[in-house]
Amino acid sequence: MARLWLDSIGDELVDVVGESEAKVNRAYIEGLDANLDEKRAIVKQGWGQKYIDRVHEKGKLTSWERIELIADEGTEASPFGTLVNWGRDFSGSRRPAPGAGVVTAFVKIQDRWVVV
Repeated sequence: MARLWLDSIGDELVDVVGESEAKVNRAYIEGLDANLDEKRAIVKQGWGQKYIDRVHEKGKLTSWERIELIADEGTEASPFGTLVNWGRDFSGSRRPAPGAGVVTAFVKIQDRWVVV
């Protein structure tokens, strides 16, 4: 997942809230990031290895394999809307994050950023 880093403006967090509070805030944010990364990994694995094997048996590629194939070398796709349905219950679905196999991402192809 691509991340956008911004230049800091204003005072350093430590100067505003103190070292101990800044440490607590950093730990909290790291926990949120880890939780988000875990959910993204669950969504990215799709319906699991059984599904991937079935797709490969048909001579096809998964959505992510196709995206990685068309992306410029050395660039990473940046998915968005990944967790839109997270936590919703859909009748007949046993997955925690049904996405119907839909992947939407920014990808650099032939030196241009496009949405696939």
